[in-house]
Parts: sequence; C-alpha cells; structure tokens
Amino acid sequence: GLARQLSTFLGLMAERATVVANKNHWKTEPMPQNHTTIELNREYTSDNMEAIRRGIIPEEMEDKWFMYYDESDNKLYMHRSWTGFCVYIVQFEENEGQSTFVAKSAVVNRDMSQYKCTSDEEDKHTVVTVMNALLLGVFEW
Repeated sequence: GLARQLSTFLGLMAERATVVANKNHWKTEPMPQNHTTIELNREYTSDNMEAIRRGIIPEEMEDKWFMYYDESDNKLYMHRSWTGFCVYIVQFEENEGQSTFVAKSAVVNRDMSQYKCTSDEEDKHTVVTVMNALLLGVFEW
C-alpha cells in the first residue's frame, strides 16, 4: 500500500540524493516543433529547488520519467524514459530577495505521435503532480 510506496520512495531518495541528473545520463529527444506553453505559477522553497535541480534518473523499467535541470536556462526537462520523448520543459524563476522560486510556465509536447494529451488543464495538473511526487515526495496537488 501507500506505506510501502512511501518507504520505498524514501529509500530511493536517499540513494539518488547524491547523483545529479544531466542530459547525458539518458537518451533524450528534443521538444518537437508542435508544442504549446501553459502557465503554472507554482511557488517552491529553496529546499524544494535543491531536489528539483537533482532531477531523477530511471533505475528500473517501472520508472517512467527521466528529468534533469539545466542551470544555464533555469529549466527542468521532463522526458519519458522508454522513448526519450520530451513531454514538458518547466521554466523556473527566482523571487528576488525571498529565497523562493516559481515554476512560471511549461512548454508541452503536442506532437500526437509522441504524446496524446491535448488538454492544457490536464497537462497543468500532470506536470505539477509528476514533478512534486517524483522529485519532492509530495503526493497532493
């Protein structure tokens, strides 16, 4: 149940905390020409950003996401692990003087051969849920 999932998650987080994902850790495809941008405006603490910057590297077939943060453009790249398709690119900005960060927007894949969702609202929910659950261990919207 949930307790086992949480225990497994915490164990994995401890292991993964030392490895910072980067683009070279996995096969990745670029965001296709057919994409859209959605507003997110979700606030994160500096502690949250430490975890987000580490990203995540899949370790088994059940791990569906590969994510890495690019410091040069302050973006989190979210790829499907099996295909390498880029589904989301989340743009972050620092709130000056507040030590908080905002996920301002996300570029979303709209190439139907790579990603079937066409709902901006559904994607807004999915990108935040996946990012929060896998990178922060937060399982609510």
